Amino acid sequence: MPDFEFDRWIDAQLRNVPFPPHLLSRLAENGAARDAADADTWLDDALRDVPVPGYLESRLRRIARRRSVPLWRQMALAASLFLMVSLGAVGYLVFVTQSPGPSERNVARQPAEMNRDSTRRTTDAQIAAPRLEDVAKARTAEPAEDSQTTHSVESSKLPLPTLADVSAIGSTLKQAIDARLRSQAALGADGRLERLPELDALENSAPRGVAPPRVPGYDLLFQLKHGEHPFASPAAHKDLLSSKVPFTFRTTSYDLALRGAPSGRLPPAEEIRVEDFLAAQDYVLPPAPASGLALHAAGSASPLGDHNVKLLQLTVQAATSHTQAHPPARLIAVVDMSTRMRLGAHWETVQRGLDKLARQMTPADRLTLIGYAERPRVLLQDATGRDLQALLSSDALPQPVGAANFAAAIESAATTALAFKSPAAQRVVVITAAGGDLDEAAFEQSSQTLGEMSNAKIRWEIIRVGSTGPDSRWADLAEAGHGQFTLADSTIEVYDALVEQLIGRPLTTARGVSLKLTFNPLVVTGYRLMGHESATLTGTAGDPLEVDLHADQTATGLYELWMKPGGADWVATAELTWTEPVNGQSRHVKQPIQRGQFASSFSQAPPWLQQGIIAAKAAEALRGSYYAPSPRPLARILELATQADPRLTEQPAFHHLLTIVKSAEKLR
Repeated sequence: MPDFEFDRWIDAQLRNVPFPPHLLSRLAENGAARDAADADTWLDDALRDVPVPGYLESRLRRIARRRSVPLWRQMALAASLFLMVSLGAVGYLVFVTQSPGPSERNVARQPAEMNRDSTRRTTDAQIAAPRLEDVAKARTAEPAEDSQTTHSVESSKLPLPTLADVSAIGSTLKQAIDARLRSQAALGADGRLERLPELDALENSAPRGVAPPRVPGYDLLFQLKHGEHPFASPAAHKDLLSSKVPFTFRTTSYDLALRGAPSGRLPPAEEIRVEDFLAAQDYVLPPAPASGLALHAAGSASPLGDHNVKLLQLTVQAATSHTQAHPPARLIAVVDMSTRMRLGAHWETVQRGLDKLARQMTPADRLTLIGYAERPRVLLQDATGRDLQALLSSDALPQPVGAANFAAAIESAATTALAFKSPAAQRVVVITAAGGDLDEAAFEQSSQTLGEMSNAKIRWEIIRVGSTGPDSRWADLAEAGHGQFTLADSTIEVYDALVEQLIGRPLTTARGVSLKLTFNPLVVTGYRLMGHESATLTGTAGDPLEVDLHADQTATGLYELWMKPGGADWVATAELTWTEPVNGQSRHVKQPIQRGQFASSFSQAPPWLQQGIIAAKAAEALRGSYYAPSPRPLARILELATQADPRLTEQPAFHHLLTIVKSAEKLR
């Protein structure tokens, strides 16, 4: 709310302000003789060309010394003071016109036609500031504070502000400031006039989840009511006998939760996605295969529910990258650090991508990191991977703020690349969150600069971070400058693009990867996919059932099963298919899942399964899931984490996950 104590102090300063003698004499001489017909005209003439009293300046200076306030507030106080004087004059006029007065006489006035016309043509804001300043400069002597004499300003060539001018100025300023204060106080802004950040265009929400099956036995009403997949019986319909595992590598809701955890400002429950929390984990898996893919499947009794409920996790692991086998490379990474990068956790996505890149750099590789907003700034010059990791983990890394000057960033990257003796050995990657809304001048300038790099044999690429948006402008720019454009929706996609530029070759390990799980209805009476819920039952599904996997990449899915206590040993069959990117040959792996692959307790489960269970259950608790354990689900998850494999505590992603849960538990 506004500072009412300060308002009361201002009121006290405005009391008992003497009127200028010239004004009093004019009102006394002619006030009682005015007819109602010409009273308004006479009032305008009487209030015009009255010199500003000199003692007002001393009072204004006293008010300014009372509190150090901004210039706008000082002007507002001055205008309010003048307005009070004007209103007081009107009140005095009313009093005089109701009492007998001297006979009507012509009052000698100073010619004011030119001033009157200029005042009509000039806005209030143009009148206020310069005239007050010029009057102060024109004074020749400082009178006593309460003296009723006015300054002699005959030596000044500037016209003096009159009470009519001041009244109009004061009224306009006071109304505007009062309206601003009232609106901000109503919004809880503590009555302060603060500069609001520029609004930016938000991206449209990308389609999420998978489309539910439209067959008998699948409870669509449950999903519509609770926003989660229901348990489905594989014996209810042939289409429910198997389930294709959707893949996603986005971590948006996890990143937003991690960003807000220190301040206790977590995302809304409906924005928490289980698949985001699963994708954010760096799983402690067995060594990666030398080539192709490996499929890992493990289960456990549910640690937070009925013992008849089992958890089954399937993880696909790609071969290692072998990034050591490449000649020394020099990479120039130009990263957008404008406010737009804060939207949708893009900044966290890029940071993790750079961190993964730093871990793959050889000692001979070098990186120049340029951050740009209104202007570009070199953050690292010819740095090693260790230097990059140190910067990303320190407080010296600037945070995104301001607008983005893309053309200036491209110019800085070109200057840096062309400065080397062999420019063709350089690689330039520009990472931006902008939607391609370049104006014509910026487009032409950037196109010309990028073309110069292409002519110098410098490979360059623009990576646009985000899931949706008008990217055709970036594609046009890439075509005009003979470069490459990539849309990256996750950390792994940013990392892949960076590493491919670093080593000079693609890292695709498998194309068209798909995973299908077929259940034994004699053992599994019901199953549900955890996460990947679609926004609406009829909406477009966004999580693909086929993806391309790159080196060192993993994809995971988690199911809950209702299993009969006894019966056959065969629970389900997992089928993994993909295509070799080099020769185009199809690969197919079929792996049966037996009861023996389900651990009897959480503590006996593999560490990567423990990670997945805690991540998924934490996300369900944060979103208020129908399946979240009760009571106190977050406290039970923290207790469960104490039973996890000690190797998990060495994982930064797992530590960050527990930070989110602890922050949320404090808010409950």
